[in-house]
Amino acid sequence: HDARVELGRIYLQGYFDTLSAEEARKVLEDEPDNPEAPALLAAVALRRNNLAEAHELAQKVRSLDPGNVRALATLAGVEIANRDVNAALQLLASEIEAAGQQDRPGRGAPANC
Repeated sequence: HDARVELGRIYLQGYFDTLSAEEARKVLEDEPDNPEAPALLAAVALRRNNLAEAHELAQKVRSLDPGNVRALATLAGVEIANRDVNAALQLLASEIEAAGQQDRPGRGAPANC
């Protein structure tokens, strides 16, 4: 199924939104909890300027996989599409700060990683 998601990403890069969404849906049929498939669907929705759907799908991905960078990028893209660059920057900055907190000794990863 990773190959199908990757194929969907390739389709999306080539502006084949419908084919990309089809591949993502095929993955969801077999793996409903796979966060990469709705992340891809969120990117398709953003490309199509369906901001509400993109936001909803990206939030779903974040609930399945809180560190999913693709979902974070989609959420930032939704904010930018809504002409709220400050909200996008704030979202990204808070995620960078949270990641930095996890990398500190005693939090998240061991210090010798």
